[in-house]
Amino acid sequence: DYFGWSVALSADGDTAIIGAHYKTIGSNSNQGAAYMFTASGLPSVDTLALVDITTTTADVSGDIASNGGYSITAAGVCWSSLPYPVISDSCTNDTGNPFVSFMSGLNPGQTYHARAYAINSQGIGYGNDLSVFTLCSSHNVEVVPSSNYSAISITDAISHFSASDTTIKASSYEYVEPSVVFSAYAVTLQGGYDCSLGSVVGFSKINGQMTIQGTATVTISNIIIGP
Repeated sequence: DYFGWSVALSADGDTAIIGAHYKTIGSNSNQGAAYMFTASGLPSVDTLALVDITTTTADVSGDIASNGGYSITAAGVCWSSLPYPVISDSCTNDTGNPFVSFMSGLNPGQTYHARAYAINSQGIGYGNDLSVFTLCSSHNVEVVPSSNYSAISITDAISHFSASDTTIKASSYEYVEPSVVFSAYAVTLQGGYDCSLGSVVGFSKINGQMTIQGTATVTISNIIIGP
């Protein structure tokens, strides 16, 4: 039945799917089948969420779904600027389950990858890889097109918005905006850009109350509003 005709391996190397081409299933010939194999004995871990992101820190939660049949000796989160960080990268050692890890010493405006881990006597189990873009160290807001007017705040950008404009772009930054009042022009407020406003990589935060007035259509994306 051509067992092994195709093989797929998970990114962490713990799970393999092996295809059996032309496998007979019951009375049906040439149906094919797939078999899943998981490394035994290793802990099973989930990376749950990245929250409370700042310019230099972030919180990551993890959960040990299974200890693999052996006692857990260490658990936490590892992170790196490259995907699939491992125990030799920056890591925490946390207690409890589920647990929350505090990532620190990060650089502003940079993408990091994080994943939970757990260790038992059989080895290390890793969770899924999550990415985060830390907040920029300074604001960057632009009205498009309006000759790409560079604003000092989102409020300033709105005050320069005209009927010929389409978008306000805001970098991934924590803005202190006591009140934002939109004009009558339809506008898209797009946050979460990298520090040079080249591409959307995360989210922006407005630390205050956003007030939207008028009948214009306002589309807001990648922005968190609140204290």
